Order: sequence, then structure tokens, then C-alpha cells
Amino acid sequence: MSKEKLSRGIAQQILVTSIACIANVNFGFATQYSSQATPQLQNKLLGDRYLTNLDVSLFGSLFSVGGIIGGIIGSLFLRYLGRRSTLVVCSAPFVLGWCFIMYGPNKIYLIIGRTFTGIGAILAAMAAPIYVAETCSPSIRGRLVSATFLAAICGNFLCVLLSLILNWNYLALVSVVLLTILSIAMAFLPETPRWLLSQGRTYQAFYALKWLRGDDQDIRPELQAIDQSLNDNQKLKCSELRQPAVLKPLMISIMLMILQQTSGINIFIFYGVSIIQRTGISAGYEISVILVGGLLLSTISTLYTVDYFGRRKMLITSGLGMAVGHFCFGIYHLMIISEAAGDLRWLAVATVAIILVSFGLGWGAVPFLSMSELLPIRIRSVGSGLAMIANWLTAFIVTYFYDKMTKTMEIYGTFWLYAVFSIIAVIYVYYALPETKGKSLEEIEAYFRLNKRVYNSEEEMELSPKD
Repeated sequence: MSKEKLSRGIAQQILVTSIACIANVNFGFATQYSSQATPQLQNKLLGDRYLTNLDVSLFGSLFSVGGIIGGIIGSLFLRYLGRRSTLVVCSAPFVLGWCFIMYGPNKIYLIIGRTFTGIGAILAAMAAPIYVAETCSPSIRGRLVSATFLAAICGNFLCVLLSLILNWNYLALVSVVLLTILSIAMAFLPETPRWLLSQGRTYQAFYALKWLRGDDQDIRPELQAIDQSLNDNQKLKCSELRQPAVLKPLMISIMLMILQQTSGINIFIFYGVSIIQRTGISAGYEISVILVGGLLLSTISTLYTVDYFGRRKMLITSGLGMAVGHFCFGIYHLMIISEAAGDLRWLAVATVAIILVSFGLGWGAVPFLSMSELLPIRIRSVGSGLAMIANWLTAFIVTYFYDKMTKTMEIYGTFWLYAVFSIIAVIYVYYALPETKGKSLEEIEAYFRLNKRVYNSEEEMELSPKD
């Protein structure tokens, strides 16, 4: 394939990414929803819909339980239905969940609805980065896959912004409208060439890749490389899971997802408004707009830096920033207990901003990008499902036990623990994660399969974890 430039093929790849990103906008919208809705749902005037503190904990954490279910279902959908169809199907549990929330007569319906939105959200989060990774050229894949996470942050920001003018009921309706647009638009896009080839649909794969790369590009070498990669990865047996070519990328993907959640980020996403209000700031909704806006801007910057600095450096920098933020947030709450804080509420807001911005610089998008790059095609569906199950099982544990942890360890101890986990994440990346910047999916698979450095046509491929 000739040197890439802004052409019809690039425009097509940007188009499919933009449409796939609508799924992750809904994912981000749904994760942020509990933070914006629960203060309103704790109004006793709502009658049977009124949420107690225990209900709020369930309302937030059962979203993660839905994510675990979605991870199991999603691995099957991705394998047998395809990447595009999974993006369409994710709308069904999403819409069902929002309808339970909007029209349910009591809080049981609200909590059940939250679980269903979790299922839909994880189907979207699993399918979108894989769909984009398998349709984009290597030179722009990092930025476009990162754009799927940026879309999730846009969903966070959209929910926060609209919560200033809409109540919890109408917020849910916004997501339903977006899901309708997604389902219609995806019907006009091609399935990924890799999945089509894996199903023996060579003719359709050829025209899908031709459409994605442009009529002026010679796609035969790329199509042959994909086909060869599939031939090298046929008929996975359970015994093969012990082989480094399969086990190592799978374990790295799972660990990245676990470490993303042990950073405590979903505490701020699920309960952000309440956390801000606990610091004595009454304008919790307004401050959350600013904070999530900072997260959005840092994620945008990741699109331009991830293919320049590489995955490892972004994750290490991000993890160190989160560790500093969590440590300082813990100090603030320790000062409150010792009555030495004075009027330092600005410190609390600043440290939360450091945590969110640092997360956006690396640990937000890059684990999803790395998962879509590292997993071999023969385990990509199952592997991504296992990774997402690990992600949301960890998210459930972290969010459900947050209140209990703050009572036993105090708030400062809880956030110092998150700081420790952030440091552990940095150490793990340094020693375990290979750099995949600018490498094709076939080259990455070859690295794990051959367990040595391989080369591309332009430069030595350096995939060694340690620089």
C-alpha cells in the first residue's frame, strides 16, 4: 500500500470511526448518569422512586454487574454476529434499560434499568474499539481507536452539561435518541474485513477493504497479510491458552483493565457530584462540568500524542499523575479531620482535576487501544469479553465497597490506597507492556507468536517491554 495521505480512503475510515463513536458516547453518558441523577433521586417527594443511601450504592454499582453480563454476551456476539452487528444490537438492552428508568413506577425498576444500561454500555465499549481497529490503517489506528474513548468522555461531558437544564427523566431520553441514530447509521457501514475473512467471506472482505482504503489503493498485500494472520491463528484449543502467543497478550489486556479500575476513577464518574458537595461546595453540578471538561480536553490531546509518544509513555505519565492527585486528595481529607484545612476547598477541586486530567492522558483510552491491538484474532472476541468482565467486576468491587472503605479506612486512607494502585499500574506497564506504536496487527501477533523482535519494511520493530 502506498504512503498514506488524506484521501477518500482516510475519509472513509474517519467516517466509520465517527459513527462507531456514537456507541461510546452512549457508554460515557450512561456511566456519568448516576452521578448526575442520584442527587435528584434522593428527593423524598419522588415517593416510591426515592433512593436511600444503600439504593444509591446499588444504583451505581449494579451498572457494573450489567457490564459483567454484557462482557459474557459480547464475546459471543462479536464472534458469531460480527463487530458491526454487535454495535447495532447493543441498542436493545440500552433502550430497555432507559425505558425502565424513565417509566418505572418504583425504585426497583430504576435499579433494574440501570443494570440493563450496563449491559448495553459494555457491548458498545467492547465492539467500538475492535471495529475501529480492524477497519483502520496502522498509521492512524492509534488516534482513531483512541477517539472511541474520547467519544465516551464526550458522553460524560454531554450528560454533565445537559444535567444543568434537564432532570433525570429527560437525560435518559437523550441517550435513546442517540441510540436510534447509531442503529440506523451502522446499517450503511461495512463489516470489518478481518471478521469477514474469518467467516470465509472473501469476496465481501475484498470490497469492504477496498471501500475503506479507497479505489486508488492496492489492497491485495494487506488482504493477503490479514488472510495469512488468520491462517496462522486457526482452531484455538484450550491447551493453547498456555502458550505465550495467546496467554501473554490476554493476561496483559486483562491486567490493564483491572488496573484501570483500581485507580478509583469510577468513584468520580459514578458519584462525582456527591463527592464535590461533600467538600462543602454547593455548586456540585457546575463544578462537575468544569472537571469533566478537563477530562475531555486531556483525552483529546491523547489522540495527537498516543501515536507520537507511544502507549507505554502515555500510561506511565498518566499513572504517576493519578497517584499524585489521589495522594493530595487524601491529604486534604486528613486536614479536614484534624481541622487544619481552613478554607482549602479549592485544593479538593484542584486534586480531583489532576486525577481526571491524568486519567484522560493515558489510562482512559490506552487500555482499550492496547486490548484491540494485542489480542490475536482467534481470541479477540473471547479475550475482549474476559478483559471487559475483569474490568467491570473490578469496577463493581471498587464502587460498591467505596462507602464501606471510607468508614473503615477514612476517606484519606481510601484515596491513598488508590494512589498505591496507580503506582502499581506504572510498574506493571514498565515491565510487562510492549510498545505497539505504528505496528500492524499482523506484526504484533507475530511478535507474541515468535517471541522475538520482528521487522517491518521501514524500520526495526521494537516491541520489547523495557525501552
